[in-house]
Amino acid sequence: MLKPVIGFFESIIVIIVVLFGMGQFVPVVGDYLTQLDRMDIYANQARCSVPATIVYDVIWEHFEAARDDGKAPKALVIAYDGARADALVNMVEGASGILALQEGGGKVYNMYVGGPSRIRPSQIQGTDTAQGFAAMLTGVWAQSIGGRPGNGVTHNGVRKPKDAPPILFNALLEAELVESTSFIVSWNGHFGTHTNPTYIYDVEYAVANSLNAQYITAANDAATRLETLAAIGDPNGPDLIFNILEHVDSAGHGSGFGNYSPRYVEAFRTSDRYGLDFINAVHERPSYANEDWLILIVSDHGGIATGHGPQFAIIRQVFVAANKDMGW
Repeated sequence: MLKPVIGFFESIIVIIVVLFGMGQFVPVVGDYLTQLDRMDIYANQARCSVPATIVYDVIWEHFEAARDDGKAPKALVIAYDGARADALVNMVEGASGILALQEGGGKVYNMYVGGPSRIRPSQIQGTDTAQGFAAMLTGVWAQSIGGRPGNGVTHNGVRKPKDAPPILFNALLEAELVESTSFIVSWNGHFGTHTNPTYIYDVEYAVANSLNAQYITAANDAATRLETLAAIGDPNGPDLIFNILEHVDSAGHGSGFGNYSPRYVEAFRTSDRYGLDFINAVHERPSYANEDWLILIVSDHGGIATGHGPQFAIIRQVFVAANKDMGW
């Protein structure tokens, strides 16, 4: 089994960051990226990682694309909160959603979170849950860059501003590219009972404008699994389903982010089994032959010790698995 380690040089950078309190400094990295390239899982090299904002673009283009075959576009996004890029060494044949996508002709790609630049401090952002998913759901980073407005989600517990780019679910509905969407999560920080849920204004907007967007905060991952399976199994269900599982992140905070932690490994495998359940449910739809499904499995951040947030590669590097060859 591949054991993740922090290289000597990156360790020195970590020490410097701690000493100077520069929690958002982007370290120069070497060993971890090389280690990812040795895994033979990824279709692209770690140093050629795609940005997390590409998830938004891929989904939008999927629904916008013209089709000669008459198939109805559908999309499912499965998120393993807190899954590091090297966690994929723990995939189990016959019990892995990611392997199922790969074996079905799809690809797994290195992806990065935390902003576009490793050099300009003004362009980076934290590597927490809110920032990671906000980039995927708005198609832009937290800060305004090159005249393109940012999404304003700079930390966990920050509400996405009302004048920021709209969340994907509402945007697709208003563009009339879909008829219904569903966002199913286990953590209340997205739009639940948290003091400052990230997407509360988007939820309020959907209600005020009678958009057919479901925002569901489930009690736990088991409940999120059931809600997702119900949405997939509904013949008149959502065109876009996006869920977020918390097994991995919870294990990371509890016992450490990394393959050295049995709890972390098992949490990843549990999420990956759920991922396979969702994929199988898509394939079992009676209307599947008449549908064009885009299926993605993503992560929002990695981790080190029992935390995340800074810009170290071991936190910044994540993945996106697709059921199609995206050509990246």
